[in-house]
Amino acid sequence: MKNNIIGIIHPELLKYFISQDEAFKYSCHSKHMVLLKCPICGHIKSMPIDQFTSHGFACPFCSDGVSYPNKFVRNLFKQLGESFECEAKFEWLPNRLYDLYFYQRNTIVEIHGSQHYQGKPNFHLISNRKDWEIDIEKRKYALDNGIVNYIEIDCSKSNLEYIKHSIMHSELPQLFNFSEIDIDWQQCVMAAESSLVKEVWDLWNAGLTNGEILSRVKISKTTLRDYVRRGYEIGICNNLYQPKNNRTKSHIKTNNDNGLYNARPTYVEDDNIYFATYKDVINYYESQGLIMSPSRISVAVNHKSSTRGKYFTPITKREFNNKYDLADISDYQVVGERFDDRFLEVM
Repeated sequence: MKNNIIGIIHPELLKYFISQDEAFKYSCHSKHMVLLKCPICGHIKSMPIDQFTSHGFACPFCSDGVSYPNKFVRNLFKQLGESFECEAKFEWLPNRLYDLYFYQRNTIVEIHGSQHYQGKPNFHLISNRKDWEIDIEKRKYALDNGIVNYIEIDCSKSNLEYIKHSIMHSELPQLFNFSEIDIDWQQCVMAAESSLVKEVWDLWNAGLTNGEILSRVKISKTTLRDYVRRGYEIGICNNLYQPKNNRTKSHIKTNNDNGLYNARPTYVEDDNIYFATYKDVINYYESQGLIMSPSRISVAVNHKSSTRGKYFTPITKREFNNKYDLADISDYQVVGERFDDRFLEVM
């Protein structure tokens, strides 16, 4: 039993546990519910341990939906200074996306995760068979329509040595003219373990234009808009997405302010609690086992109505600060940081 303890088997997961004692108390297959905290954005949620160890944390705010292998390989090509398009679509197969397209080399690189390999002994499984059929279809159409190089990389295990071995024993080193010592492999790992969402948030708050962000992170405008919206809703991004590509630093009201410029304080009457931001609302109630949606909170605040049985009333930042200052001698509770005076002009 001791050899199956999550804290021993998966020490890399310790950073998620609010109480690390629990990580050394339960096995990887335990159904016990634990409180976990996203190490990137601080979002808190409860999960059964077995689900956490098998499927990961999947933060609803900063998870980017891009797999570990994809981010690993993308970083490798960034180090090589290669120009490429992610999730490329072609008119000859418009219902499929290709992982990486190098237009200057007329080359496609497909990064295959575990779902492309795990089911091979069980070909009767519909999901596995469909994955393989799609792989065959994509390869055939690409080669039939003039793609010169079509390379598939086995990334069925999301760890450094396995992916590194797959890359170095593929056609990539010869085609792109690199050797093992040319790559900072730890940088690939760091990129794979990071969140593209968090990277976008940081670049956005630093005042980069839409075009500069898209060039650095290699995502679509739609994805950029979604990431910024998610950050704004929880008080991290300091203003909303500007639809035109001419967003400049003049659009940024503040920098390094953790999104407080546009934060919307609110009061929850049912529990007599004053919150500084929606993120504070979400983290507080999830620690109580109640899942809150930022979009539903926004609707409730704007309409002075309820969601999940909680009635929300909008308040100003100045009102929040007043409540914050008197909290020690009052019967209500305050959750969140006091606003700096420079934020008080924004209602």
